[in-house]
Formats: sequence, structure tokens, C-alpha cells
Amino acid sequence: GTLSIEVCFGGVLLSGSEQVSDDEWHYVAMAYEPGTLTFYVDGKEDAVGGVTLKGDEAAMGIRIGNDPRGNFEFPPFDGIIDEVAIYDRTLEEEEIEANFLAESFNLAVEPAHKLASAWGRVKTSH
Repeated sequence: GTLSIEVCFGGVLLSGSEQVSDDEWHYVAMAYEPGTLTFYVDGKEDAVGGVTLKGDEAAMGIRIGNDPRGNFEFPPFDGIIDEVAIYDRTLEEEEIEANFLAESFNLAVEPAHKLASAWGRVKTSH
């Protein structure tokens, strides 16, 4: 029910404390600076911890919401992951909070007026 990260199957390195498994939309973000990882939930800092990525680990790619080993200790995310963005720089906390609040950039966490809900209206209007 909280955010966590595992690097190259080495065990969970950081876990958040904010519950995100409450059937509500949440804006979640992760910011990495060499040696430090920060989780944000709904624009606010949730957890900070130390993590170091080696070159070969960083080259393995990113998986969001699942464990490719089929490890049932960490089952796949059961929900909808929408509007994933990966930046080429670390966002400041103020920028993460602004993204959370920004309806004009379609980064708000409300599902209204999103493609899926708009398409649903189109399909049911006939």
C-alpha cells in the first residue's frame, strides 16, 4: 500500500509511509540525485533514503508497477498507472508540487476529462 523501490533484485531499498492503496487517484513522483532518492505523494515529500546505482544497474532499465521475476512477495501493482513522465533532470520539490496541482498540463490526478473518461462518454452517447 506504499511506494517502494528495489534495485536489481537486491531487496527493497526505500519504502514510503503514505498509503496509496485507498481507491483514490494519487500523484506519485520519485527524484534521484546521486546517492539520494526521494518519494513524493500528492506533491509532498513521503520518504528520503540513500541509494547508489552502479553503471550496470542503471543500464538495466526501469519497471514501474511490477516485478519481472513474478515474485509474489511483491505482487504487481493492482490499479491504473497513468501519465508517466521521466525527466532528464531532477525536479525540485516546488516543481513536483506544481505538477501535482497543474490541471492545464494534464498532470492533475483527477480522472475527469482524461482520454479514458472522454472515450467512455463518446461510446455511451450513441
